[in-house]
Amino acid sequence: MNREWPSTPVIIVSYRTADDVAGCLETLDALHTETDISVHICENGGAAAWDNLCAALLRPGGPCQPADDLSFPFGTCFNRIACLRLRRSGSLVLVGEARENLGYAGGINTWLSPLTKLSGWSGCWILNPDTLVAPDALTALAVHASNRDLGIVGSRIMAAPTDTHVVSRGLRWRRVFASTSAVGGNSLAADEPNPEAIEAVLDAASGASCYLTRPCAEALVPLDEQYFLLFEDLDWGARARRAGYRIGHAHSSVVIDLGGTSIGSSRSTGSVASPLSTYLEFRNRLLFVRAHHHRWLMWTTLMGCLHAIRLLPRGGFGPAVRGLLAGLQGETGRPD
Repeated sequence: MNREWPSTPVIIVSYRTADDVAGCLETLDALHTETDISVHICENGGAAAWDNLCAALLRPGGPCQPADDLSFPFGTCFNRIACLRLRRSGSLVLVGEARENLGYAGGINTWLSPLTKLSGWSGCWILNPDTLVAPDALTALAVHASNRDLGIVGSRIMAAPTDTHVVSRGLRWRRVFASTSAVGGNSLAADEPNPEAIEAVLDAASGASCYLTRPCAEALVPLDEQYFLLFEDLDWGARARRAGYRIGHAHSSVVIDLGGTSIGSSRSTGSVASPLSTYLEFRNRLLFVRAHHHRWLMWTTLMGCLHAIRLLPRGGFGPAVRGLLAGLQGETGRPD
C-alpha cells in the first residue's frame, strides 16, 4: 500500500538547544509557501533534553500547541515522539527522542530514511537548530532548485537581520590549503551573484540551510555517519556531484545563522572553538579527504599540523593534535 507524506519535511537535529529550536520554529511558522511543511526534530541530548525541548515549544507564547496523536510511519529510532502543531499555520511538528547521541547525520537519518519510502514530497530542508529563516526562504530554495535543475541548494547565510554583508553563499574545499572557505563571504548582501559563477565554485551548500531535491536525497540516504559532527555538508556535496547532481545557491533564501551554540563551534575574532569542535574539525578533515580526495591525504596531514601550530597561542593545539592522530588511525563516529 502506497503511503503519502504530502508536505515538505524540515529536519532539525538538536542537542540540548531547546531555546534555539523554539526560535527557529517561530520563524518557520511565518513561512510564505504554497505547500505545507512538516517539522521533524531529532533530540540527541537524552530524556531530560527531550522533556525540556517539548516544554519550550509548548510554553505560553511558544511556537507549538499539542496535537492529537497521529498514525505515522516513524518511531523505530526513537524512545518517544511528541506530536505537536505550529500555533499559526497548524503545520505538524514531530519531536523524537533519540535512543543515544547519534550525531548530526545520524539524527537526520532517523527522519530522512523513512521519509524516502513515502511518496508525496519533492524536496526536504535541513536546518541547524540555531537558525532564523526569512518568510520566503523555503520557496526561494524550491524554485531555484527547479529553475536551475539542481540537486542541492543553499541559502544566503547572514549573521544578523540588519547585516549588510554575507557570511556564506556556500562552501568550497581548498585542497592545497586543506581548508574550507566560505564562498561569497563578506560580499554585499544587496548584490545578487551570477548563478553560473556561483555554481562553478561551490563544493557544498552550507549545512546551516540545505535543501535537497527528492532524487538527490534518495541518492544520498543513508547519510554517512562517520563524521558525527562537522564536514557532513562537504561530504553531501561530494557524494551528490559523484551521483550526477549539481549544487547551487538561492540568493533570495535568507537564513540567519547564530552559529555553533550546541558545541561551541562558533568563532569570533580572537577566540578559539571548543575542544570538542577543534578535535572533530581536525579528525574529520582527514576522514573527508580519505573518502573523497585520498591522493591528498599526506599533504592534508602536513597542512593539518601547520593549522594546529597556529592554534598554540589560543589554546587549541592539544585537541587539534589529538584529532589529527584520531583521523590518521581511522577513528569514526562519536568520540570516546
